[in-house]
Amino acid sequence: MTITRIDPTDTAKQTELNKFYIAHNLELTDEGEFPYPYKDVVFSYELHDNSDNFVGAVTICSFNDDFMVGAICVLPKHENKGYGGILLQKAIDELSGKNIFTVAKKPDFFAKHGFKEIKRKNDPLLSDCYNCHSYQKNCFPKVMKLGTNKV
Repeated sequence: MTITRIDPTDTAKQTELNKFYIAHNLELTDEGEFPYPYKDVVFSYELHDNSDNFVGAVTICSFNDDFMVGAICVLPKHENKGYGGILLQKAIDELSGKNIFTVAKKPDFFAKHGFKEIKRKNDPLLSDCYNCHSYQKNCFPKVMKLGTNKV
C-alpha cells in the first residue's frame, strides 16, 4: 500500500479527486458539484495498492480554526477491507489534537474511529445539509466530531 499526500495547490489533482467523489455520489451541491473550493482544502491523501492501482482518497478542508473530512471514498471493489480506515487515520494523525468534524453519511464508519454525533445546535459547520432538498428524505447524515475541545 502507498499513501500519497496531495497538496491543495495541485489543482489538477484536486479536480481529479473531486470528479472521483462526484462519480461516487459524495458531497454534491444541488448543481452536482463538489462543494468545497480549493482554497478550503488543507490536504488530500490517495491510497494505491501494491500494484499502484488507485483504491481511494480522503480530503480535509478547513473552516474557521477547525477541520472537516470534506470527503472520503474507496472504490466499491475495495470497500470493507479497512482502506477507508487507513485513509481516515492518516488524516487524523496529521491533524493530531485538532478538532475534526464530518457530516457523515455512514456514521457507523466514523464512530469506529472515535467520532461522536453532536447536536445540531452545536454544529459549527452550520452545515448546508440542513437546507438540502434530500435532507431527511433520502439522505440522513449525522454531524460528528473528533477532537480535544468539547462542542
